[in-house]
Amino acid sequence: MTGVKVAPVSSMAPIVTIAPSQPDEALIRQAIAVLAAGGVIAMPTDTLYGIGCELGQKQAIDRIHAMRDIDGAKR
Repeated sequence: MTGVKVAPVSSMAPIVTIAPSQPDEALIRQAIAVLAAGGVIAMPTDTLYGIGCELGQKQAIDRIHAMRDIDGAKR
């Protein structure tokens, strides 16, 4: 796979790099499946990483809040 690196961080959180010039459809489908299952993904921006989930997935939204240490009063 040209331009694609996969480095497992743990058995549950692999790091997958998708080359913008040659996006691998299988890896994109994998990310979509993670989102559809209520998972959380991180994606690079110009300055930092954004954390995302599928809208309406309460478990994923709660996980992002926990990751960012946001309590219920700030939601």
